[in-house]
Amino acid sequence: ERATAHTKILTQKLGLNADQQKSVHEFCLKRAQQDDADKIKFKTDKDGMKNARRLNGETFEKNIDTLLTPDQKTKYEQYKQDEKDKRQKKVDEAKDTKKK
Repeated sequence: ERATAHTKILTQKLGLNADQQKSVHEFCLKRAQQDDADKIKFKTDKDGMKNARRLNGETFEKNIDTLLTPDQKTKYEQYKQDEKDKRQKKVDEAKDTKKK
């Protein structure tokens, strides 16, 4: 589910062709499966989980990087920055709510 949803979003944002969609879906699926396995493996090890997610993310990024055209890479970097900004805004709003 997560892999399909993320592939759909990336297809819309980056204009992936059919071959790229298939590869991205495989990358997303591998990442989701690894995340699930790591959740079990590092259930009580917060630092271990953090490192495992970082490594899994780096692997995903390397795979994506080999697949995208230069224009798609630019769009992907912008998409990641936009998502990061959205997450930070939510964090900031939550902090503001707690202060009141």
